[in-house]
Amino acid sequence: DVRKRQGGQLPNSTPTHLYPPQDGLHIRIAAGNMPTWQRLAASMGREDLLSDPRLQDQVALNAHEDELDEVVGAWTAMHDLKDLEKKLDEAAVPAARIYTMVDVFEDPHYYARDMIVDVPDDDLGSVKLANVVPRLSATPGAIRKAGGQPGVDTAKVLRTDLGLGDAEVAARDAGSVGLCRQR
Repeated sequence: DVRKRQGGQLPNSTPTHLYPPQDGLHIRIAAGNMPTWQRLAASMGREDLLSDPRLQDQVALNAHEDELDEVVGAWTAMHDLKDLEKKLDEAAVPAARIYTMVDVFEDPHYYARDMIVDVPDDDLGSVKLANVVPRLSATPGAIRKAGGQPGVDTAKVLRTDLGLGDAEVAARDAGSVGLCRQR
């Protein structure tokens, strides 16, 4: 059998999903085993769920996945992201915010790992870009420039890489490049 897309859910690991805090962001909560589920329910102030006869083991939790996702989602929607992170951390429930680009640019870890670099740009001066991934120790790779306007390197490529002469390169400036030449 071929697995199909699951979205943010993790099969047989309820409740594990992306949930929306009240501030329009997202948090991933992974409470897909009984001890973690019990800590999450207590953190939510929903001890009643712990005594619910329909939810007494992992198989039962999985069978009520949609219902539990609604309960957890309703709870997360009452709190902002930072409050949720604090509550879940205190309850030892694995959770992580889904980063926005603002989060990425404010996280010192990205800079410490050299994952965001300033790169020269002909028009903008300098721009921040995601660095080369993976970062290999012997050949880490580098970004020399941001790219530039379309066609900025065409003449160089035509001369250097394709060996075209000045007349053929000039034809490019006239609006047509015949690259179907035989070697």
